[in-house]
Amino acid sequence: ILWLSNFQRTVLQNKFNWLSVCSACNNYHITMKKFVKILDQQALAIYREKNSRFIAIVFPVFTEEMARRRYEEIKKSYHDADHFPYAYILGLNKEVQRSSDDGEPSGTAGKPILNELLSFDLTYTMLVVIRYFGGTKLGTSGLKEAFKTAAHLSLQNAKIVEKQPARKLIVTVPYEHQHLVYTFASKNHLSIEESESNDTGMKFSIIVPCSLVELALNNLSSLGTCLQDEGLFFI
Repeated sequence: ILWLSNFQRTVLQNKFNWLSVCSACNNYHITMKKFVKILDQQALAIYREKNSRFIAIVFPVFTEEMARRRYEEIKKSYHDADHFPYAYILGLNKEVQRSSDDGEPSGTAGKPILNELLSFDLTYTMLVVIRYFGGTKLGTSGLKEAFKTAAHLSLQNAKIVEKQPARKLIVTVPYEHQHLVYTFASKNHLSIEESESNDTGMKFSIIVPCSLVELALNNLSSLGTCLQDEGLFFI
């Protein structure tokens, strides 16, 4: 994730040392995408070519461990199939791209599947094409076209949505600062997921778009403690 940096700040001279980002920040260029395309849910398509059957399953994944686990589940569900080539993409800027031919001739399966994911501009998505061999060899070009077509059909059946990546910040402040947390959240259109009180003050869980996390950390840390949750959210 690429954070905003080198903010010009003006310090408001009050007893809380509240930090405010000056108007110049409105012109800052954010290099990270504000929105990404992900799948809303799993989709499937079946394609047949010369008696071979290709079952393409596409679904959301958010970690490489999740991708491995789902892949093994699919192999168990279709244990009598011949090949299970796949591809997946992870990361807000598609930093992780993996593919496998799973025994098919090199470059005939995994790469065409990956290219289809890229052509739909998706991330956090995995696509597995299960092949049942029908007895007739398709050749290199025939295999490439078959896996590409099966992958494309599953993506056409999928519901693709644009979402804004976000993080959860856990903010703890003294009671006398709680109104400043509400003010900051309101001005920046942030969602306070939950709040609770304790002996020393208030604890807030705030969902913050990734493009605003640096701003939020800088401002809210000045009021108390502000920690970033490891999880990724889409809003």
